[in-house]
Amino acid sequence: MKKIFKSDSHIHTRNSDGYDDIDTIISMAEQKELSHIAVTDHDTFRGYDEIHTKTTLSGIKTVKSIEISAIDPNTGKKIHLLGYNIKEDDIINRLCGPMIEQRNEKARRQIKELGALGYDISYEQLYEFSRGYIFKQHIFDVLYKTGQTEAMFPHINETLFKNGGKCQHNMEYIDIRKALRAVKDSGGYSVIAHPGQQDNLYIVDELVKEGLDGLELNHVSNSEEYKKQITEKALKYGLILTGGSDYHGIYSKRDVNIGEYLCEHSAHIIFQ
Repeated sequence: MKKIFKSDSHIHTRNSDGYDDIDTIISMAEQKELSHIAVTDHDTFRGYDEIHTKTTLSGIKTVKSIEISAIDPNTGKKIHLLGYNIKEDDIINRLCGPMIEQRNEKARRQIKELGALGYDISYEQLYEFSRGYIFKQHIFDVLYKTGQTEAMFPHINETLFKNGGKCQHNMEYIDIRKALRAVKDSGGYSVIAHPGQQDNLYIVDELVKEGLDGLELNHVSNSEEYKKQITEKALKYGLILTGGSDYHGIYSKRDVNIGEYLCEHSAHIIFQ
């Protein structure tokens, strides 16, 4: 009997800023009886071969996917772009490679600054812990597990890493137009991630002219009013509507599990 389309298409693993490995992800997807999943790690396809092999063995369908850290330089608004069913990943790797290096360099500076403040943490320790792709969550994880902070997202997140703190360093995100072009040139489907979280529906009218394929409708950060606006945009331009948990495991501030937010049926096309 053919499975009903039941897809969580926004999942993060330890290959970027998620906590869990792919075995754990698949086990959770099986418990929720998902037919499809998409692992959309930030700016990388690392681990996709393992993901594809293990999902195939489990009977769950997946495609090569990514979440690109993008921005509209004209307004300063972040606009994360989900790319699905990527065929030519070299195009996106060339675009996102500098982002990964920039993020690692930021971590080097933050480690030095934390050391000067009396924290016991090294870049080598962090690099081994994260296997080379370093996010703020990895820093907090090491500090928490070594008893140097009170929680996974400690008070220093607000005082040192935000609001002009000593460890805050801004990154140059990828122009959303370049990100969209790269996804389309790679043969993939382009979808704006969690529009309600970053309040960026204003740019849809422009991006559909460049080939935007869809919007993420079902996401914890999208209010009912915002979901109404997303749906109106989708109907106006014939866009697909995706959905996902945006799962990060214990690295997430929100208690959302795999399978809680799913794609609309129109999104089945991204898996074909």
